[in-house]
Formats: sequence, C-alpha cells, structure tokens
Amino acid sequence: MSISALTNLRDYLIGTLSKEDMAWLSLELAGHVREEEELKPYTKEELNDMIDESERQIAIGEVYDFDEVLCEIEEELDNEFVKEEQLLEAV
Repeated sequence: MSISALTNLRDYLIGTLSKEDMAWLSLELAGHVREEEELKPYTKEELNDMIDESERQIAIGEVYDFDEVLCEIEEELDNEFVKEEQLLEAV
C-alpha cells in the first residue's frame, strides 16, 4: 500500500473514530507489529543452546518458583494497564 493511501486511511479513521476507538486500534496494531517481529523459527542449534542454558541455570539454582513467576506476571499486567490508561488519557 502506498504512503498516500495509508495517509488517506489514517485521515479517514481520525475523522470517523472516537478517541477511545483510535486508542484501541493503536494498541491492536502495535500488538500485531510485536507479534510479527517475534515470529521466527529456531534452528536446531539454537534450541540445543537454549536447552543447555536451561540445564546450566537449574544446576546452579537460577530458577524461579511458582509464586515468583505469578508475581512477575501480575507486575507485567499492571504495567500494561498503566500504559493503556496513559494512552487513553493522552488521547
């Protein structure tokens, strides 16, 4: 799609969508871009390296228990909600 077409689409959306809908669409598009960037097949060597690293971490005790993982996930979710609220406030 050309820059001109994208610019026209952007202008159309800005003129027709509410601020809340624009904020939602922005988050959805940003999420889609992140998903696209993250998708990459691993080579056999990369997988073996990751397994070796995991085994090394387990051997020296660099592991997390369930409560630590749950706490980290909750913190990440809280951070995402804060970012979303900030985006909505900015619009």
